[in-house]
Amino acid sequence: MRSLVVLLLLWMPASAGAQAATLHGRVVDEQGIGIDRAAVSVDSLGRGTLTDSAGRFLLPELPAGRHTVRASMMGFRSVTAVVSIQEDVGEPLTLRLPADPLQLEPIEVEGEKARSGIDVSETVRTEVIIHRDLVDRADRGTLMSALDGQIGLKTRPCAMCGSCGVGMQGLEPSYTEVNVDGLPVYTGLGTLYGLDGVSAADVERLEIVKGTGSSLYGSGAIAGAVNLVSVPPDREGSFEARVSSDQYGQSSLHIGGSGISERAPMRLSFSAGATPDRIDTNDDGVTDVPESWRSTLNSSIEIPVRASRLRLGGRAYWENRFAGELDWSTADRGSAEVYGREILTRRQELSLRWQGPRDGRWIWSAKGALVRHDQDSWYGTQEYDARQRLGLLVLSADRAWHEKHATVLEGGVRTERYDDNLELETPTDLSYMVPSLVLQHSWSPNRAWTVQAGNRAEYYEADGAVLTPRFTAAWSPLSMTTLRFSGGMGYRPVTLFSLDIATEAGFENVQLSENLKAEESRAVSAALSQRWVSPAASLRFDLNLFLTDFRSKAIIEHGEGSDIHISNASDADSRGFELQAAALHREGWSLDLGFARSRVRYLAGERWRDVELQYDYMADASFGRDLKARGLSAKLSATVYGPQHLPEGRGRSRSAAYAIWKAAVRKEWGPLNASLMINNLFDWTQAESPYIRDPETGRLRPDAALIYAPVLGRTITLGFGYSLGG
Repeated sequence: MRSLVVLLLLWMPASAGAQAATLHGRVVDEQGIGIDRAAVSVDSLGRGTLTDSAGRFLLPELPAGRHTVRASMMGFRSVTAVVSIQEDVGEPLTLRLPADPLQLEPIEVEGEKARSGIDVSETVRTEVIIHRDLVDRADRGTLMSALDGQIGLKTRPCAMCGSCGVGMQGLEPSYTEVNVDGLPVYTGLGTLYGLDGVSAADVERLEIVKGTGSSLYGSGAIAGAVNLVSVPPDREGSFEARVSSDQYGQSSLHIGGSGISERAPMRLSFSAGATPDRIDTNDDGVTDVPESWRSTLNSSIEIPVRASRLRLGGRAYWENRFAGELDWSTADRGSAEVYGREILTRRQELSLRWQGPRDGRWIWSAKGALVRHDQDSWYGTQEYDARQRLGLLVLSADRAWHEKHATVLEGGVRTERYDDNLELETPTDLSYMVPSLVLQHSWSPNRAWTVQAGNRAEYYEADGAVLTPRFTAAWSPLSMTTLRFSGGMGYRPVTLFSLDIATEAGFENVQLSENLKAEESRAVSAALSQRWVSPAASLRFDLNLFLTDFRSKAIIEHGEGSDIHISNASDADSRGFELQAAALHREGWSLDLGFARSRVRYLAGERWRDVELQYDYMADASFGRDLKARGLSAKLSATVYGPQHLPEGRGRSRSAAYAIWKAAVRKEWGPLNASLMINNLFDWTQAESPYIRDPETGRLRPDAALIYAPVLGRTITLGFGYSLGG
């Protein structure tokens, strides 16, 4: 007992000395508007960081005492303040920078390494995945391969056609609004086939908002929204090149650079990928993954216009993919004897973004996009020839009335035209123009509370004016603790081509008894984010609970064989929770854990039924080590996919649960790097064959209900890269 007392007495002063202070606050301009990416540093300690999009900053682990804090940003005068930092967390510090357009000195600040995770500075719960993590995870070079296994996201591609999207909260990808720099340019065909052309190296960061908090991205963001923030053209002197290939010849190439011109910064990038051979490792005569060829050309330029900025962008994507029997050729298009799916995609995007001057009370901005998407495909005997034309224009005005109130006003219009050659009982072509008006207001009555409320008003020719309000309250009783409560509504017109499963089924034997009604939803969620920071390590924990109630939800039922029945349910709901935890040690050790549980049900007559093909649960874990001094990093991760609810007539009610393991090692020599990634480490593939042969004719027929897991086993990918600047 005496020895225990002595140990406690020795430990107490040591632990007290180890306590660190945390400095937090905002950097704002003369109107009180937060300044993005401003540098905040404590020069005497050699510590610094950058502000987020709202001007907020956080510097943990500072020794208590008096320190001089400096804030600086190009185009503003630097400001210093002497602060007395006490142990624990003090009052927030506000640094106001006066405008100085002539101040052009370069500013160098060694910022702390950013990490992917929950952005604690946002009122709405937002998950962020940074550029480095996206590139490291993308074994095929694409953004979709980087998201594979991300907790709470359903991205498993169809083994037959390779199409995939981003599903959330147990719902299919069509319930997720996909934005590029704030514009929903990926809908319908684009979500299913266009996203595969986005290179992970072209994305600065990915922002994921799940559930009700995403409604202001668009009324159709019922499950959530994903926003791809593009690599900026003014990233000075940056250049990257990367090539990778696995043992089957599946290869990817990316070359890109930014800051090419000092006067008008420009970014150019080219990406290509190929699976050149028809891979059949189980010798069943059918491809395990689609044979494919794709290429993407991406460009953007930023033009200064007096005190404002104008950014123009363009992207062209081409892809041809095939899946089916190995002896299929183009002469077998439409054949019932030899089954094959040949999918040809052509897509072009033009974008415009204008940011007005910051010297007025209102800050004006505008953004727009034009999209052309052409699909020419054969699904067995069914030809699918479709065209989509999309136009978007949004004008926004932001104003910070003072530190407690801020308003966003947004007006826009969206036009879409879609037509195809399908001849079904109900028409599939559409043409519409939807004007919209968004009003959002944020109120921070004190340091602990922030309340944000908004409403989107849209006008549809068929349904008239549609309102989708949303409310979020964030409470931070401590600087490391945040509670969020959200509620909102959603509205989504349903068309056949926007339903993911119809594409996986190949539009073969799809049955619509009547025109599908628009889906309406009401949702609530609650989230807790907790952080712990010490001089040696940092921990974070995040819990998210959600419930969404539907009216007229589109329900897809698989009949016998390849029959697909689509109808509206009078009542349906989605409910569940997500857990995420992460630990980071100063020696470079990291541990990430996640678990998601969801259930989606609908009312069939007087009985509640589970929606087909939904995962019961999903879990992931990763353990890594980063040795900065040696330029070496390694990570081992696993993702567990729970059983899926199978339709009747498949031999059992649920599919098997399975785990996919990954191992990755990366070595850097200055600007050069090499990586080795082993995907599906233990070579797991689904036992059931998703392909059925008629015993009499021998003809192949795919069953979309049985495509739930990998058909291709272990892959070993070797990559080499070169990165300079940025």
